[in-house]
Amino acid sequence: MKKLKSPQHLFAKTCLALALGGISLAVTSNAQPVAAAFSQRIEAETLSQHTGNVYIRHDGDKIPIDTKGNSITLNNASGHQFVDFSDPVADTSSYLNTIPAGQDSATWQVQVPKAGFYQLRFNYNNPATETKGNRNDRDERNFRVMINNSTDPLSDAGWAGWMIFNISGYKDANTPQSTVQSTDNYAAVRGNTKWNNNYMTVHLNAGTNTITLALQAPPGQAVFDGPNLDFFDVTDVSDQYATNSEIPYVAKDFKFAHPGISYTAKTLDRIRANKDNTSTIDGKAYAQLKLPH
Repeated sequence: MKKLKSPQHLFAKTCLALALGGISLAVTSNAQPVAAAFSQRIEAETLSQHTGNVYIRHDGDKIPIDTKGNSITLNNASGHQFVDFSDPVADTSSYLNTIPAGQDSATWQVQVPKAGFYQLRFNYNNPATETKGNRNDRDERNFRVMINNSTDPLSDAGWAGWMIFNISGYKDANTPQSTVQSTDNYAAVRGNTKWNNNYMTVHLNAGTNTITLALQAPPGQAVFDGPNLDFFDVTDVSDQYATNSEIPYVAKDFKFAHPGISYTAKTLDRIRANKDNTSTIDGKAYAQLKLPH
């Protein structure tokens, strides 16, 4: 497979990250690998460095969920340990009270046998402390994900996108979750103590790489606390990516709104089929991407 020009121009056969309406959104891949030549598990407690409020916890430890002394107890972590990013904000009335970007971060060393595209499956817990329903109150615990840049996690170098470790129990047909939310203002997951999954696909180099998670809310949003991370799996999915000949032409002056935007082959076919419907999302995508007929 030929190497793509940049991880910013990724076109996957089974992974899709979207940038909608010109606003960068952390919408992560839910596609699971059919076959993998390489896979490894990185236990969260094996982090190589961290900043701010990052703690290694054990099964049965109490995890603070607010500044009033309330807590939850987590168990059944892989290896009986996990990493707690707890940093609860007392006043959540305004997004301006968000945790300072990059204040709390952790980095892991990951070794892979070859350069290519790898799916990260994060196993995490979100206690669902704030569940009022709007974007900032919905307890979306956002991380900025950096690849091979652990020294300046707020720069664009190595930025793979934002990952939303949302309220545990979000239901998706393609993503197995341990709890199912209700329509009763998230009552079924408030105070959640179960582990759930989140997915992202990134490009890694052969040999040693660093993967850094730094708490940061996208513009206009807030992050009022961090999640708990049990582990993440690193799985080679390079065979699911298109070769250069399969990648549609992208205008040189076109700029993606999201650093890890990807398209599935099925999505590209649908865009082509709706290229004349210029008022639709597919029609607008065709105009932007200038797909070949």
